[in-house]
Amino acid sequence: MSTQQKNLNEIPDEKKALRQKIMDNRTISREIQNDILDTFRHNELWLRAKTVMMTVSFGTEFDTHGLIKEALASGRKVIVPKVVPEFGGLELRRIEHFPGDLIPGNYGILEPDPLRTPFESGFDLDLILVPGMAFTEHGYRLGYGGGYFDRFLPSVGKRAVKVSLIDEAHVFSNLPIDKHDVPVDYLFTESRLIDCIR
Repeated sequence: MSTQQKNLNEIPDEKKALRQKIMDNRTISREIQNDILDTFRHNELWLRAKTVMMTVSFGTEFDTHGLIKEALASGRKVIVPKVVPEFGGLELRRIEHFPGDLIPGNYGILEPDPLRTPFESGFDLDLILVPGMAFTEHGYRLGYGGGYFDRFLPSVGKRAVKVSLIDEAHVFSNLPIDKHDVPVDYLFTESRLIDCIR
């Protein structure tokens, strides 16, 4: 076995260990989240976006509930992904009411109710808020282990800007990455905007 093959094979175990370590200690204070949101809300990427995609936060994740409500109140088109385990992918659906258009889905996370929300192709997405536990300054992320976003993001057109909201404590110089990982374009932290495509 070559060194390169060995390294690629070890990545899942390394990711799993790091993911668990972060989960065991993860907290983002409300003050830090508000600082990040304040910067993000005043940025042109958010101000210009007419169609946005966001996940509904759960547990210790960065809280997106207020941002979803704000997007709906401002008339933006809001797309929320629904996990489809049997296909290992994401189904995009438009919501118009929060939380009324949502029901508990896989892992207890709120997802669009397919009986209340129309399917969307995602071709008109302007902005995607990509969830993650940790990131590098080059935009590579440590996700939650399902691989759903890693499979979804390559299908997104160049029009959609990929951003993530994360505290500085979870921005690392290096993370275990493999050839299937797709970086985000920008990171918003409490102290800076990181251009990952520079």
